Amino acid sequence: MFPAGRASGAPGDHLATRYSWQVPLTVDLGYKPIPQLYLGAYFGFSLGAEGNQAQVESWCVDDDNDLENDIACSSHTLSAGLAVQYHLAPGAHWNPWVGYGIGVEAASQSISDRPRGRSESTTSRGVTFAALSAGADLRHVLGFGPYGQVAIGRFNSTRTEINDVERFDGSIDDRALHYWLELGLRMVLRP
Repeated sequence: MFPAGRASGAPGDHLATRYSWQVPLTVDLGYKPIPQLYLGAYFGFSLGAEGNQAQVESWCVDDDNDLENDIACSSHTLSAGLAVQYHLAPGAHWNPWVGYGIGVEAASQSISDRPRGRSESTTSRGVTFAALSAGADLRHVLGFGPYGQVAIGRFNSTRTEINDVERFDGSIDDRALHYWLELGLRMVLRP
């Protein structure tokens, strides 16, 4: 998945300056009251690289010859919420579907400088207003298929810790919309 939009309304605070691409793993649990309609809940975890802010990128590059990065940088995102899907051909070999989800998210970025004994992490928390998705499942005993999703959200609060000591925890005054663009494959049990 890839970031787009703004993390906040502050100048230059784009989502991509904080977080780069991430690899998501999401689990959905639910049921179908009728063959066309899926109702469920989702929980996701994504792990990825630091954003494209020049200063952070320069810290995170291994610039010596010991083949060990002295400064470790990473980002991850947690998401949870409710989802609904409408399946266009639930009895067919190929089953196209569209979906909508709403939930919460928390995105973190961290830098750990082992030689200097310094670590810093910032976590932003907010709401996903709309996770718009579509895909198609090839049905057998298990279902497999491609999907795409655009998750539209807004961070409401943030927390920063330096060396495991809280430095700031509060609301974001100048909120802005951001987007996570996701493409992938999914597996469905009991399609």
